[in-house]
Amino acid sequence: MALTSTVLAFDNIISIDYPWATFFWVIGCATLKNSKARSNSIIPMALAIGSRPIFALFAISSIYLIDHKFSREPANWIVRFKERLSTIITTTFAGGLFYLPAWFWHNFGLSWISAEPPDNQGLIGLAGRFILKLIQAFGLVQTLIIIVIVVLLVMAKRNRNHTLLIMSKHDANFLGAIVISNLLIFARMPVQLSYLQPLLLCCFYILSRLRNSKLLIAALMIIGFNLINWTWQPRIVKIDYESDDICSKTVATGAKIQLWVDDGRILEFEKGSRKAKCYRGWFGQIKQADYSPVIINGQPLRLAIDNGK
Repeated sequence: MALTSTVLAFDNIISIDYPWATFFWVIGCATLKNSKARSNSIIPMALAIGSRPIFALFAISSIYLIDHKFSREPANWIVRFKERLSTIITTTFAGGLFYLPAWFWHNFGLSWISAEPPDNQGLIGLAGRFILKLIQAFGLVQTLIIIVIVVLLVMAKRNRNHTLLIMSKHDANFLGAIVISNLLIFARMPVQLSYLQPLLLCCFYILSRLRNSKLLIAALMIIGFNLINWTWQPRIVKIDYESDDICSKTVATGAKIQLWVDDGRILEFEKGSRKAKCYRGWFGQIKQADYSPVIINGQPLRLAIDNGK
């Protein structure tokens, strides 16, 4: 499921920061499960933060939620809290060192952080953006299948039937907590679909651990619809934009509920590669070499250096 997901498959080949951040975050979570080596999670979690700043929130939530138990004994709760707090402070400090040059370059300000929530759209617009992008991350049909599976799992838990998942209660609670924390983070900043990579990985892992054969078939159907989304993507909202020029700033002027079929992620990825011409001015005449033609054509940079000589 992860290999066929349009977000995990295509967003991770466009830029290298998200795959590295997700890779180190997964290693950090695996290290956290070993109670004797929790301090070793500081290094991979710090590297995840250094790869992408948004993963600082994922690292903090993972460190706090792993093996979290609400003990009735205050002493045990205080010891666990101090342990997690020290790990969180050390991890965020080590991860923040990667951004010290940028922080220093901007006179110790935070203007270098470009990501910001679209607060100008209001609460209703923010909620609509959150729901729409969440559906886009999974896919329209896949979202409906997952909703049905989640409802069945909740009903089984209320009936004290814990045989639907092949995993320990601790692992299920941890993965569920990560999903909820990721949803809360994305609800505040529904910007890039790559912010949902931890949620997608956790959901796909939970679906792969289904014991019931009928539910497992439904999970396998998600793989088929994921592959279909590579070429066609059903949508439920039609968005109008101010300009169709790929080099213009993306500004939505209106939206209406309408079921339609959009291009798949393969064509979207091809269209996105055409945006290279929008930045050709940045690569012109660098050290007596014009990089813009080779970048637009996807050729090796050494060709521009050889031509400059």
